[in-house]
Amino acid sequence: MYPFCSGNSQSFVRFCPPEVLKMRAKSWVTGLVMSFVAAGTGWAAEVNVPPGVDTLNAAIAAATNGDTLILETGTYSCSDAVNNPFLVNKSLTIRANTNGADAMISCAFTIAGPGISVVVQGLDFSTNINVDQAADVKILQNSLFNSADIHVTDYKTTEGDGSLTVVGNYLGPGGLIAEIYSNDAYIAGNLMDQGRA
Repeated sequence: MYPFCSGNSQSFVRFCPPEVLKMRAKSWVTGLVMSFVAAGTGWAAEVNVPPGVDTLNAAIAAATNGDTLILETGTYSCSDAVNNPFLVNKSLTIRANTNGADAMISCAFTIAGPGISVVVQGLDFSTNINVDQAADVKILQNSLFNSADIHVTDYKTTEGDGSLTVVGNYLGPGGLIAEIYSNDAYIAGNLMDQGRA
């Protein structure tokens, strides 16, 4: 209807009627908003993870930074503990269902990734928790059985201001918190039941 509105920016401003200019401005703003949404500025998700073989590995692989994985009552194992243990390599919260679920981790569990923030809360472990690399790690209110340990081997905060928090965990007979090589570590309120020191 207004073929003269399609010229360069000077002719566009000069010859287009106000209702056309207003319509194009709305389209531009809508397009800008949609481009931000499509760019992946999404929200963190809460994902319920059923127990089983490799279900936790699949959930970790599918998760994005900031997601929370909620583990239900049952055992979480891996089909190949040597070549495919549980590896948390992105910023996640992994916790038991809030209604007191007994989620048992029975495969090696390692936290290792530059700049990531990880919270592990309310889980049961029959294997070690290994912390190798991250910006911020919180190991809270977990129970470790079968001489399982919390190993913080050569943990380095990758951002220089990261921290390690190990609070409120129960370590069954033979369990210990070992090899803490970290600045800014806060370790308190952990119960070692006949543990090694």
